[in-house]
Amino acid sequence: MVLITVHDKRGTAGMDATGVLSHFTSIAVHGGWAPCATYTAAVHARRNAHLLGELQAVIDQAGQDTGWCWAGQAADALPDMKARSMRHAPGRHPEQPRSSQADRPAAHAYRSAARLGVKATTARASNLEKDHNALARRLPHREADHPRFTLGAPR
Repeated sequence: MVLITVHDKRGTAGMDATGVLSHFTSIAVHGGWAPCATYTAAVHARRNAHLLGELQAVIDQAGQDTGWCWAGQAADALPDMKARSMRHAPGRHPEQPRSSQADRPAAHAYRSAARLGVKATTARASNLEKDHNALARRLPHREADHPRFTLGAPR
């Protein structure tokens, strides 16, 4: 279901005016806009295209001279994390992705990339480096939101 409204304010003030999200308890799919995270009764699923676009921007900025970028490692791990989480156990709701020993290599690579990204951008010398640092720090906090987007209805 999609609800489209118009309001003078952007952010939580406009969303609260709809009277929907403050009581929403299902899976909210969004692009990762910070005000969406304020609705804690909902389970969040972030559209992977948004994250992959952000990671690609970091890769593009790093240029061809390094040959490797922490963002590339995170982007490479994401499809495997998604594929593995889609095989959830019967009866398990999609907001509870399956976790197993087999999931660990991709999740480890993803978390490792986040740590490397934070370290590489810790100086935050420019606005771009600040953005990249914020992205790297955000990766582990929203890790479960990315594979959840692709899961179907409960079985």
